Amino acid sequence: MNLKPSLVRRMFSAAVLVFVLIPRAAPAAPLKSVLIRDVPFVRQKPDFCGEACAEMYLRKLKVAVDQDYVFDQSGLDPVLGRGCYTRDLAKALKQIGFRTGSVWTEIPVRTSREKLDEEFARLHADLAAGIPSIVCMHYDEQPATTEHFRLVLGYDAETKDVICHDPAEADGAYLRMTRARFFDLWPLKYSAESWTLVRLRLEPGKLPSAKAAADFTAADFAQHIYKLRSKLPHEWFSIVIERPFVVIGDEPLETVQNRSRDTVQWAVERLKKDFFKKDPAEILDIWLFRRTATGRW
Repeated sequence: MNLKPSLVRRMFSAAVLVFVLIPRAAPAAPLKSVLIRDVPFVRQKPDFCGEACAEMYLRKLKVAVDQDYVFDQSGLDPVLGRGCYTRDLAKALKQIGFRTGSVWTEIPVRTSREKLDEEFARLHADLAAGIPSIVCMHYDEQPATTEHFRLVLGYDAETKDVICHDPAEADGAYLRMTRARFFDLWPLKYSAESWTLVRLRLEPGKLPSAKAAADFTAADFAQHIYKLRSKLPHEWFSIVIERPFVVIGDEPLETVQNRSRDTVQWAVERLKKDFFKKDPAEILDIWLFRRTATGRW
């Protein structure tokens, strides 16, 4: 089909006109400096980095609870001998009364820089509104590094530094990290196609007025077992909590549970009835051995 030259010129002009009229996206406004001041700093107990981050901001809000209380709100089984993972911490924060928002955000690797900018802008907007965030990120750049919670409290627009409380550091108050390094450590790279960003907003709702527990808490047992597990060959020993004791046996878990109930609990109930009115002042271990010195049954 042959087109007349005049018709071709009109079609070309219309195409150019359409192209010219497509609006460009306005560039994002530069982020301003912001800082949430006077947040007390506390050092974390072993593996309680997320719990300590929550405690720090709760202290800012004049809520007299500690990282043990935060752990206890998660409902995590203390026999696991660890602190809160993200799912556990999110549950604890919601139980306490925080509105955490969408905790997990998946970003495609191919557009990771753009998506990181977008998510950081949301974090910055919360900071500007007085709302800090707990982020789960890599502790450092080492290949075998662990995941770690930090409390983000500010941003310096002049130096492009992110300002955090890091509960793992002795002098961890208002530490600075370049935005570029923050972007390197923040994504959890579980997949080759997409990365995961973890952020828990600390927007307070109705918060508790809690009192310290008189007895040993779940957090006390979790800390005790955390230290205990580092000394045990995992393939040999099972652990059972039989308050106020921790029972360690070299038999399968169900067998140790039965022995704990039928022997330890039975003895404790009778000893307390006849001799002791109070539990021990510290958590004590009871070891039940069935193996011989050579390791044979």
